[in-house]
Amino acid sequence: GSQQPPPGHDVHYCAVVLVGVMAAMLAISAVDISLGKEEYKDGYLLALIGSFGAVSSMAFTAPTSFFVQPRAILGGHILATVTAISMDYLVDPAFHPVIPKVRP
Repeated sequence: GSQQPPPGHDVHYCAVVLVGVMAAMLAISAVDISLGKEEYKDGYLLALIGSFGAVSSMAFTAPTSFFVQPRAILGGHILATVTAISMDYLVDPAFHPVIPKVRP
């Protein structure tokens, strides 16, 4: 056995995917621009939400995939957010006295 590639999609499906992904990306860009710059720790933080762009692309191209089901999307974003906030606290100098020091 040689395996055959899956059958391709028709032009109508590809056009719907193209329009859907473009609309989702434009909506995400509009939200990102409207949020602008937020003040954060003596500086500014631009709220980038690029991961939603990747999710929107996957949702339109492979809607039956496990990775674009609501449970996986929400769980992944919550896990990534908790990890990012935890790492931000760990590297913040204000919290260094709380972190135990490792002696060689």
